[in-house]
Amino acid sequence: MNHLRSIFIYILPLLVWMLVIFMLSTDKASASATNPAVNEILRRIFPGVISYLSLEQIDRIDWGIRKAAH
Repeated sequence: MNHLRSIFIYILPLLVWMLVIFMLSTDKASASATNPAVNEILRRIFPGVISYLSLEQIDRIDWGIRKAAH
């Protein structure tokens, strides 16, 4: 019983986190896939600021968010 508990406490979260990293390393989390989501999040959090940002600046913000996720 103690061995099974240690698996759930220590190993299962590690395996879940490895799966998350693996899934985000695929094309589903590429810049072309995340850019619309970042645009929408920025539009909701900073509604007045997004109109002043160029597409290049939004791409840089998206790049920074994706790199910070690592």
